[in-house]
Amino acid sequence: MDPIEIGLWVSAGMLLMVVLGMRVAFAAAMAGLIGLIWIFWAKKGMQWSELDWALTVAIKTAGQVPHSKVSSQTLSLIPTFILIGFLAYYAGLTRALFEAAKRWIAWLPGGLAVSTVFATAGFAAVSGASVATAAVFARIAIPEMLAIGYNKKFAAGVVAAGGTLASLIPPSAILVIYAIIVEQDVGKLLLAGFIPGAFSAVVYAILIVGIATIWKNVGPPVGGFTWKQRFASLPAALPIFAVVIIIIFFVYNPFGDAWGTPTEGGAVGAFIVFLMALYRGMRWPELKDALLETAKLTVMIFTII
Repeated sequence: MDPIEIGLWVSAGMLLMVVLGMRVAFAAAMAGLIGLIWIFWAKKGMQWSELDWALTVAIKTAGQVPHSKVSSQTLSLIPTFILIGFLAYYAGLTRALFEAAKRWIAWLPGGLAVSTVFATAGFAAVSGASVATAAVFARIAIPEMLAIGYNKKFAAGVVAAGGTLASLIPPSAILVIYAIIVEQDVGKLLLAGFIPGAFSAVVYAILIVGIATIWKNVGPPVGGFTWKQRFASLPAALPIFAVVIIIIFFVYNPFGDAWGTPTEGGAVGAFIVFLMALYRGMRWPELKDALLETAKLTVMIFTII
């Protein structure tokens, strides 16, 4: 049996373990180790006397590869981008972004869901992880949608779909990992995801309006906001867009050479949002929660890698 066939069998086994409820990282680790043993054993003609040798070599390889993969300096930007998102949440910037989107867009059929999509797109521009984006807006948007009579499944689906925008809109942790795998420039690949991400947000919004128009009870519109209230909501949401512009200019300066690497851009962005959070009244309990949430999500991503 050649390595391709072994890889297909092992991949099928990994998917089965995931379906049965095993966590992705552990299923991948087990499948990878079994695959290594199988490949090395196949090289020796599948002789039982060589199984111990294959097991020893596979375990040594499995011990070296994880370290070599996660010790890449490029991956150091993942925790900084995740930290930006959680700091923005605990500083109240995320709720301000959602409130602004709600006041401007909620009058549409399914308007609160559309507001959620555009707010997740804005938040994705400062948060590098889909999990963080979905988790944050599950706390903010779903209660408001349910309070005015939205369908539960529809509300949850909107937040889940909106969270995926963080996989495209820079800074994206997934694109960073992909750039390392295909050996491409991280900064250019991050910027390449912006237009597809923005287009996806518009497509999601159109689909939501269409669904809410056909099925009236799925997502009722929300009205009653004056123009004064709409404009009054903008200043509180502007800091997030300021951070996005700073990061983009830092990593990819259109007027000349870049001012720094994506890693440095993430660090600068995290520091700026940290200062904003302090200015808006964030204290040690909120900062501790942001750091803990960042650590948990970073460990999960690195474990999967």
